[in-house]
Amino acid sequence: MLSSIILWVHLLCMIGAFGGLLAGRLTLSTNDSTSHRSVLKPVNVMLAIGLAAGLLSYFLKINAAGASGEELTGHVHMIVGIKFMILLGAAACCGIATGLTRKERGSAAGRLQWVACGLLAIAAYLGVSL
Repeated sequence: MLSSIILWVHLLCMIGAFGGLLAGRLTLSTNDSTSHRSVLKPVNVMLAIGLAAGLLSYFLKINAAGASGEELTGHVHMIVGIKFMILLGAAACCGIATGLTRKERGSAAGRLQWVACGLLAIAAYLGVSL
């Protein structure tokens, strides 16, 4: 029961982060740095919560498999490791983009937001294979 709730928290945070980035990029002008910061702050929070919930879900899955005597395949560990690195990259892109909007460099921040959207899409595609 707890692992299902944590998995849903992970999914909802990642969907919210992707949607927030996409909506922010498609609707805001590149010159409005205040609006970009107001969009990026909740996205950063959702990424952090989603990353923590995903790792907790993974550790709960490992404990449940160990308690039942079965072993998780190498595929699961590999996909989770790759997703972890990709999501850290997306969080870094969002953090750097937030800093760039403070320096009034909207075009560079916009490119990093597109990179973060792409990384989140790749991580979602890998998550489907689990």
